Amino acid sequence: MLQIDITGIDLNGGLVLEVNGHPNNGHSAVQRGWAVHWKVNESCDVDYIEDIQQKDISGTTDIFSSNPPRSQNPQRKTWIGIVNGTAADYSVYAYAIKWVKKGSTDIKTFDPLISVKPTSYGGNLFFLAIGVVSGVLAGFFCFSKKKKKKSWF
Repeated sequence: MLQIDITGIDLNGGLVLEVNGHPNNGHSAVQRGWAVHWKVNESCDVDYIEDIQQKDISGTTDIFSSNPPRSQNPQRKTWIGIVNGTAADYSVYAYAIKWVKKGSTDIKTFDPLISVKPTSYGGNLFFLAIGVVSGVLAGFFCFSKKKKKKSWF
């Protein structure tokens, strides 16, 4: 799961984010099938999220096509989307968080990114390959030794 908390507004009028409890610059990474949660913290100056939508720019991929971001409550302070299980490695979702500051009706926009982490088999495949090769070599060695022993008798 990816938890994106809106914790404030910066000096330039952009959103201040924390992702899974850590400060974030607006670029997050997910795995296929993960839920992405956006939450407006009560203690910040953001009143609510008006909308979360994919930006119409070259290179962006709709990683939420099956289950797009949607509000979870009437106050629009929490949103959720589920990343497609078929999203390609390194896909980038460029999107806009449309939000409203407390005491205002003006809709502002913040433009973060979400990238899909590559599937990693790395270490596990390496050890599997070593095991298979070792097993084949051990079997070949034992078989060839037995063959040689039989020919000595």
